[in-house]
Amino acid sequence: MKEVLLKSAEPAFLTPYTAKVHFLFKQCISGELGQAILSSYLENITKQCHGIKGCVIGHIKALVIFSEQEFLRISTVSVNHPADITGTIPNNLNEVELTLNVLVYNVPMENLKEIAISSKQPLEKDNQVQITITHCTA
Repeated sequence: MKEVLLKSAEPAFLTPYTAKVHFLFKQCISGELGQAILSSYLENITKQCHGIKGCVIGHIKALVIFSEQEFLRISTVSVNHPADITGTIPNNLNEVELTLNVLVYNVPMENLKEIAISSKQPLEKDNQVQITITHCTA
């Protein structure tokens, strides 16, 4: 990934990125494990954004809706703070689709797409899951 460097006189630019991220597990998992995996995905994105010089994170959020009453919302804003989690994942699911919303300053769209892809790779290796990303922003 290319490093993005900003001159101090350059104005900050906002990049909004959205995607649908589909997690297909090789077997049914507990809600607790599912929540940990989805949180790890967002934390991986947060770490990579934080590592880009000049990047300012507005928010990195995920939303999964299971029914009218059941949902999971995960939000991160910094590597120095744990993910904020609201809701739960039901037990015995073998797939989940989340909506990813990333608002960061000073990171080009192509870099955010690369970050979304590279953030899934450690999870695919460690958790017997296949993750497919459909980029929704141009």
